[in-house]
Amino acid sequence: MAFKSLAEIMELAQARKKPKTVAVAAAENDHALEAVLKAKKDGVVDPILIGNKTKILTILDKLGESIEEGRIFDTPDDGASARKAVQLVNQGDADFLMKGALNTSDLLRAVLDKTDGLPHGKVVTQMSLVELPLYHKILIINDAAIIPYPTLEQKIAQIQAVTGALHTMGYGDDIKIGVLCAAETLNSKISESADAAELKRLNQAGEITGCIIEGPISLDIALSSETAGVKGFDSPVAGDADFLLFPNLAAANMCIKALTMFGGATTAGILLGASVPISLSSRAGSTRMKYSSLTIASTAVR
Repeated sequence: MAFKSLAEIMELAQARKKPKTVAVAAAENDHALEAVLKAKKDGVVDPILIGNKTKILTILDKLGESIEEGRIFDTPDDGASARKAVQLVNQGDADFLMKGALNTSDLLRAVLDKTDGLPHGKVVTQMSLVELPLYHKILIINDAAIIPYPTLEQKIAQIQAVTGALHTMGYGDDIKIGVLCAAETLNSKISESADAAELKRLNQAGEITGCIIEGPISLDIALSSETAGVKGFDSPVAGDADFLLFPNLAAANMCIKALTMFGGATTAGILLGASVPISLSSRAGSTRMKYSSLTIASTAVR
């Protein structure tokens, strides 16, 4: 299966009727709290708020809402709030994390701490889910925020992290992955082209499973069957990609921003690779964006 809209994922989360406990680091953010309260009312999450308690209570009062004070931890320092959120997960009191009013670097520092951080695999990577007016289903883009220049080994780990989350959300073993390059023909002198061909080979050899990998493939072929036909490119991924793996962070980041600014896209992002998913959006992000990210992260909890 593949989701056609972010709304479908929201419906899935609500239909499960099993709220997941989310630890919100630096929860003193208006839009973050609005998103958390909406998700709580929808039966998606049961929140624990960590941060500046005075500011949290002020925002809750302004919103005309309240949360049991025993589920609010007064931890004003950003780094300390991130560490407390991680601790709650490690001791089994929270199912996943949400970033509030703190820098991503502060949260990652706590998540990746060698002594007290979360167990994690070879990489922590960012997954964006993009809803486009002119594409027939949700498009997954990776990685627009964490790894600047992924190696082949890191790309394998990224694929495994993303496909693992998608399987938990309900996708089958036919997730169609396009490993993007500037051109669809192999050029062994270009590292991302060689990596793309190797990832496809590993998939065909059964060493990367749970998906169908095509690469190298250009963006237009991955998203347009008409273009694929004109160029004579025959692949189940052509025109029907679920997941685009970009060669580097800058390319993925610029693509998402272009789709959002000029393509009418709606996006939501989460972090994968640690023992639990992490709801991640800009501190300036809207309530809707934070709600989408929070809800998606809840569906990726194993």
